[in-house]
Parts: sequence; structure tokens; C-alpha cells
Amino acid sequence: MKKDTENRPPDHSSPNASPPDSIYSTSTKFPLTGKGETQPDRSGAIGDRYHIMSVIGQGGMGIVYQCRDSNLKRIVAVKRLIEQGEQSKLAIQRFMREAQIIAKLDHRNIVRVYDASEDAQGPYIVMEYCPGTTIRDKNNNEQHVLSLNDLIKLHGKLKPEKAIALLTEIAEALSYAHKNGVVHRDIKPANVLFAADGLPKLADFGIAQIPTGGDKTDLGRGMGTLGYIAPEVLFRGESGDNRVDIFALGALLYELLSGNIHPLILDNIPLQFRALVLSCLQVDPGKRFRTVENFLAALRKTPLSDTDFVRPTIKPFQFSSGESAYTKEELMWLSEKNPEEAMKLLYNGSIEDWLNYLCEDEWRDRIKKIMDYGGDNRAGFIEWISGSRPFITRRGSQLNTADEVIKYFTENVSDGRYHIFTNEEAEFIGSWLKYIGEDKWAKRANDVKRLFKDRKQGLDAFLDLTNTLLRPAYEEHFRVQAKQENDEKTRKQQIMLLENQIKDAKLKIKKTEKITAVVVYLICIVIALLIGFIGITIFFESLSNKGRPPDGLPYFMYSLFGLVLLSAGYCAGEFFSKKIVESKVTRINKKINDMTSQLRSLENENKEYK
Repeated sequence: MKKDTENRPPDHSSPNASPPDSIYSTSTKFPLTGKGETQPDRSGAIGDRYHIMSVIGQGGMGIVYQCRDSNLKRIVAVKRLIEQGEQSKLAIQRFMREAQIIAKLDHRNIVRVYDASEDAQGPYIVMEYCPGTTIRDKNNNEQHVLSLNDLIKLHGKLKPEKAIALLTEIAEALSYAHKNGVVHRDIKPANVLFAADGLPKLADFGIAQIPTGGDKTDLGRGMGTLGYIAPEVLFRGESGDNRVDIFALGALLYELLSGNIHPLILDNIPLQFRALVLSCLQVDPGKRFRTVENFLAALRKTPLSDTDFVRPTIKPFQFSSGESAYTKEELMWLSEKNPEEAMKLLYNGSIEDWLNYLCEDEWRDRIKKIMDYGGDNRAGFIEWISGSRPFITRRGSQLNTADEVIKYFTENVSDGRYHIFTNEEAEFIGSWLKYIGEDKWAKRANDVKRLFKDRKQGLDAFLDLTNTLLRPAYEEHFRVQAKQENDEKTRKQQIMLLENQIKDAKLKIKKTEKITAVVVYLICIVIALLIGFIGITIFFESLSNKGRPPDGLPYFMYSLFGLVLLSAGYCAGEFFSKKIVESKVTRINKKINDMTSQLRSLENENKEYK
């Protein structure tokens, strides 16, 4: 950063000079008095080499002195650890680890470590001295600033070009640290010091982590500064990776452009920087920039002036407060800010329609998945915002993991019984466990619901991780299942036998009908032959009687009598043959109906089993 006037280091030796709010002090200042606390030594030497000139800063963790190196004849900053009582061993480990971490980093924007040792009063670190720089305030008066925190307090929000210039230097230092396996984890204005020439330098790696090898410890886990600390560290207690620093960079960019870290209102910063800030401040680390290099590339592409920024020509998504979203990131941010309204807009289809308008297929499919699952609207809204769906109990409690379910059901027995045995799919705990990928627990919930009729015993079985209750239920289930499978096999064999018997009976009917038709045909032929024989006999008799029929009857009477006999014989044969066939067919059909009824009964039993 350019200085406006000639730099002038502060006079810390003056007894009336108040120490600047510097990260040299490592934490919030307070008077060091009382048992176990160390008063700053304003005279003498540290390690027989570093002669104390003044106290730069002090805090709960350490004291920083301005010293003169008698060997190399230069001004240095010496950081001395304050005795921490019972926690002294852990504090010393972290203190010396800070020196080791910074010593391996050699970058123009990182405070250098020259030495680390221990004397009679305890361990100390010798660092590069950053005296700060002089700038002009709004009234054109010269003011001294030691850190970026001082600069923000003095100027408030910075011009975009100045903010970007500063942040670029800090991000480059952070990128170098990440490439060397170091995650800072406490990026904030007070940890950015100024050299005499105005160059910003990143300091205080006291809670940094080396995410490789055995150096990754629990030292400092969960620490940081509110406003800059990433959600996964603050709320879930994770140590985090390089993306916790990217979150802090986004918060720092917002503060430089708005003048305050709280409240976080997008309208307080230029429009062209909003998407950049939002990409850094995503709750889900996977949605942030993956590396600082990606962040720097986006930062350099962002126009510094509003006039150089082309406002999107798309239709914005409007909230009732008058705020507008032009990108999906801004929509998510405003949804978190206005949850009640956003939830209504989500479930009435307005958000989905706007995402369709933007052709954001992935986000639209995410909403479709939420709607298909149904259930509690609050749970769906939380999934829309965070990407992870909680389970909302009937009492309104929010559960996020299987472990939380076990704990809640143990403490709230009635809710546990309800959510295991309910027939409402959206309120059944097994459906939610399957939805979030907890297949083992989902199967357990489904098995308990299926195997236990007694709800009290079922809940006890679900919560009993030793499976003392569930194992006998499984054994009984498998025994019953084996018997049912055996019964099913027997039924299938019976079904096949009945089907074959029905098939044979139907064939028998057809065969009987054919035989009957042949018998009737033969009977008719025999009768016809008999009548024909009678007629021939009468004919020859008439010839022997000189053309007169016997007994004086006319010849045609004999012919008529023959035809009557022929007809009567045919009708009698057909009648009796049909009666015989109908009787036999009726018996066979009755047998077929009985077998069909039995077949259907067996098939229904198989369906019920399945």
C-alpha cells in the first residue's frame, strides 16, 4: 500500500504512549494483575542478547517487546509467553509451534521469525519488527497505523482500489502458506501488520495447522475470531482445511469495502463484489473457492469501478423488503436473511420458476428432490439453504445425524415410538435415515417396525446397540420366513398339480364329445342299414307276389314305416348320447371348478406371504 507521507515509526518508549491494538498482543488486552500473571518487564534483556526498549503490546497469552538485537544491531519484536498455570505445557507447545510454522515461511507479506529460544523466564520468539506506517486521515492529518485494524478504524470503508490492493497482498501471502501446508485459521484485520514502507504483513500463526503428517494436533482447535471464523469450525468443532481461510478472506473483503464486519448486508458493498464475497462466505465449504489462487483470479477480474461493471440484464428475484437477487448465490444469501418469506416462496414455486428462467438445472433438480420427499417445510427449507436435510420431530426439535436421533429418542420415549411406528412416510425416521444415506440405521428402523408389535419393546430394540432384543426377533423372523418359504414351495407344487389336472379334465371333455359324436354317427348308420335291409326284403317279397306288397298293404306304407323307424332311431340315439355326454361333462366341469377355486386360494396365500 502506498503511504501518503514520509513514514514515521511510533515512539513506544514514551511512558504515556498507549500500545496500539496489535496482533502482537495475541488477544484482547486487559491489565495483567493477580496470581499466576506476569507484569511486563520494561527493562533488562531477554536471553542476554535482546535489550528491551519498550512494550509493544500485551494480552492474555503473551507480551511483545520492542527490542534491540545487540549482535546484529537491529530492532526486533520479541514475543514472550505469559505463564498459563495448569495449561502451561499446552500453551508452550502451541507457542513454540507458532515459531516453527512461521520459520518455514519466507514471503514478503509474512512476518519473519529470526529466532526462538528459552531463558529463565520462559520461552520467547524473536520476530521481524513491523513499526507501522503513517497515512493521512479524512481531514488530511497524519496518523500512524500499526495494523489493518487501525486503518479501518481510522478510515472506515476503503475505496475499492485500495481494498483490492491490500487484499491481494494478503491473499498472495496466504496462498504461499497453503502451498507450504500451513492453514492460518485466524485471518482478521488485527493480524495484518504494516511495515515501515506500508507493506502489509500477515502475522500470528498461533492457531495455524499443518494438515499433513503428525503435526496436525488439537492445539487451538475451534479457536478464531467471531465474524471471520468459518461455520464448520464454529458450529461443528471441525479443524477445517484451507477453505476456512477463504471464508475469512471473504469476511475481510466485506469489512474493507463496508467499514464494518457486522451487520453483514450486501447492499453496503459495491454490486460487483457481492458474488465474490458470497462465494467465500458459503456455509458449505464445498461451495467456496477451492484455493486462494481461484479467489485471486476472480478478484483480479472484478472491475474496481461501478461504471466498469455491467449490471446483469436478467430479471432479478425480488423480496418484499425491496432487496433483489441477480445470481443464485445472492438468492441463497437473501433466503438466509429472510427465512420465513423465502420458505413460502420456495414452496409456492416462485424460486423454482426463477431458477428455470436462469436455466439453473442443478438447483432446480435440488428443489424437485425436496418437493418429492415432502415432509416438514422447515426441513425442506434448511436443505435448500445448507444442502443437508434435518429431521424435524413432532415436537419441533431438529436432528441432523443418526447419533442425535439415538440421543433424542432416548430422552423422548414417546416421540421415539411415534417416529418409528408411524405410517406417515414423511414422519417415519427410517425414511429420513435412508434419505441422508444412513442405510444401516434405516434398515434397523424398518426391521424394528416390521418385527415388533409392541412399541415399547420396539423402541428399546432400536436403541439397544448390543442387539440383545433385536437378535431374537431376527431369529424368529428367519424361522417364520423359512416356514413360509417352505409352505410357498408346497403351494406352488399343488398349484402346478391342479393346473395339470384342470388341463387334463378339459382335454377329457373334448375327447368325450368327439367319442359321443362318433357313436351317434355309427348308431344312425346301423339303423339306416337295418331299415334299408327291411325295405329290400319287402321289395323282393312284392316281386314274388306279382307286384303286390304282403298283407295287402300299399308299398309306400312300408316305405313310410321304414323312414319313421329311421328317424326314431336317429333321434333316440342322439338323445341318449347327449344325455350321457352332458352328465359326464357336468361332472368334469364341477371337478374343474373345485380345482380352480383351490388354485386361486393357493395363489392368494402366496401373494399375502410376499
